Amino acid sequence: MSDKGLRYNTGKPKIGYVLEAKHAIAGASKVLEYGAGKYFRANWRNGLAHTGVADCLCRHLVAYLSGEDLDSETGLPHADHVLVNALFLSELIRTHPQLDDRPARSPETGAFVDSARMSAAAQTEIVFGEQNPISLSKNKSVWVSPKEGTRLVVVNRGDGSVVVSTVEVQP
Repeated sequence: MSDKGLRYNTGKPKIGYVLEAKHAIAGASKVLEYGAGKYFRANWRNGLAHTGVADCLCRHLVAYLSGEDLDSETGLPHADHVLVNALFLSELIRTHPQLDDRPARSPETGAFVDSARMSAAAQTEIVFGEQNPISLSKNKSVWVSPKEGTRLVVVNRGDGSVVVSTVEVQP
């Protein structure tokens, strides 16, 4: 008989692996401590817009790639800020999916729609497809015929962007 207890951990995440990067973990902790002083501890857990976190991550990454090692505000390494923002984003996509504010996706293709360009293009198509220009209100759909055999549906999301998709029309 064994003096050891039983442990059934097959298939479970091996969280201890992150501790192998002890310098990175210590650096991330310093960034989190700074943030706790500036805001309050775990402020980010209340939810943040995903693109805001991604933008912050990218700003620190660009600063690092441009040769700047330390953030001018905190005096801490940009690489540590990148790590913290990556952790935030990874957590937020699981805990606050409703704050995913990336550009609209086409329901048909799943591709992201460039809302600035699409708004202008959609208005052009609407004016072309209809006799009178149409003002879209939030969540209103408008059908226009951009070419024979298809229709284009334009949905105003109410945030300055629209979702555009094409639908084949049966004769």
